[in-house]
Amino acid sequence: MNTPVTATPDKLAQRRTFAGVMIMPLFMLIALPLAFIGLFHSPSPNHMNIAVIDSSPASTGIQSGLSSSVGEQFDVTLQPNASSAREALANLDIRGAYDPSTGELFTAGAGNVQASAAVQQVFAPIAQSQGIDLTVVDTNPLPSGDSVGSGLLYLGVGSIFGGFLTATVVAIAVPGLARKWQVTTITVMSLVAAAVQVFYGWKLFGMFEGQAIPAFFTLFGIAVVCGLVNLGGIGLIGPAMIPISLLIFMMLGIPASGLAIPLDLAPSFYGAIHPFLPTSSGFDALKRIVYFDGHGIAGNFVTLGIWALIGAALIWWGSHRDSKPTENVWSDPELDEAVVATGAAVAVG
Repeated sequence: MNTPVTATPDKLAQRRTFAGVMIMPLFMLIALPLAFIGLFHSPSPNHMNIAVIDSSPASTGIQSGLSSSVGEQFDVTLQPNASSAREALANLDIRGAYDPSTGELFTAGAGNVQASAAVQQVFAPIAQSQGIDLTVVDTNPLPSGDSVGSGLLYLGVGSIFGGFLTATVVAIAVPGLARKWQVTTITVMSLVAAAVQVFYGWKLFGMFEGQAIPAFFTLFGIAVVCGLVNLGGIGLIGPAMIPISLLIFMMLGIPASGLAIPLDLAPSFYGAIHPFLPTSSGFDALKRIVYFDGHGIAGNFVTLGIWALIGAALIWWGSHRDSKPTENVWSDPELDEAVVATGAAVAVG
């Protein structure tokens, strides 16, 4: 007769540790490819805003004909003159504007080189049919230190990790640290992270010119918001907050920022979530500050401010809730350390 085997407390703890640790890689291998493949797979224009400058009798006909032929890929409007077209480009309201009287195509390369290329493909045949040469005028060119426009993305990622990893360490590796010192540590490390990124972008790679100070405060804002939200969440639900933070800040926030692939070349889902996420809003503000003189950044900073308040509320809630211990998988210190170590390794890798 077989005797049932009773699991010892050590074996139960070992199983809980294994199950907890496996949550992180399983989550990453499922969610990360889905988020990024959805973005990078076959990018194509999706209601990309372009314009025809109303500079000749042919302008209205070109605009209406183009609207009929491009379908939902492009939204074609009229701009009254070249000056208004330049202003719309600076606000990132349009991707390009064609002047039928001169054959000039105004674009903003710093907005995104892929979008600018898509606009050129639309208007090149029109200029050819008019018998004139298409002349591309880049109103906001990328600097030589960031010729493909991806540098700001990596600087932003550095700031995310500056806040996110600091919060993870102070919340779990140093659990006895007073809350005010946890917040202070996150603030100081966010300042350091922002300073390092600005040094890279301004001095080392020449991506900034006169925008180093506003870029610094934007990168600091990204870092400290990520840190506060992650700290508050860990205080409430333990290391289970780590994959949630990675989902919000990295897996959704980065694709929805428009820096890797412009939102008007991506599925509509990314554009829909863009205004609501802290990192997508912060990255967009960074691009607008560095390359477009800060046009249209108010909404981005409102979003960052709301997420900062969310982080503060989570920290307050965790500090004032009932501290009675509960029996759950996250209450094991051995499990906490294992999950954090796995999460940090996966995130950095």
